[in-house]
Amino acid sequence: MEKLRIIGVIVFEKSSQFFTLGQVVEVSGFDRITVRRALEKLIREKLILTISKKDAYQLKASAPIDLGKGRPSLAITYRVADKKGLVERVAPKMKEGTAQDRMWTAMRYKSHADRTFSVAEIVRLANVNKEHARWFFKSLRRVGIVQPSKAGGPGVEWMLIKDTGPRRPYVGGQVKKSDQ
Repeated sequence: MEKLRIIGVIVFEKSSQFFTLGQVVEVSGFDRITVRRALEKLIREKLILTISKKDAYQLKASAPIDLGKGRPSLAITYRVADKKGLVERVAPKMKEGTAQDRMWTAMRYKSHADRTFSVAEIVRLANVNKEHARWFFKSLRRVGIVQPSKAGGPGVEWMLIKDTGPRRPYVGGQVKKSDQ
């Protein structure tokens, strides 16, 4: 699943162009079979399209797309058919109704009412454990959504700097090559 997401991101970045299987293999570092299976899945979902050989010859004649020297090779050429659908397909998925959702809602309400809030208040209002709340606060601080209103102390008050709306912001980290 993670490999499909990585390949989908690579394809999206090439969405203004045409691309081949070999180009995606080169950028992703995955083997040809893995990339071909991912592209076939995206084709079945109608997110990308294949271009016929006849169309590839016309592209060679009319556009400055480098498909090789001389005649275009017999490599299949692809293009993105549905950018919005591809973005939704490869975007990180967030579950609804989680402890993070409850904490985010409590933070927004406390921020609108009192301007500041503490970890203890959010733990009590959202009915979560203190360690989970600390992790969520740390993650929100890292992406610039909350900050402490005063320095230091165990009862530090926090402020919501950026209210992103009723849906909690995504605070997950980058996917590492070793996490695949």
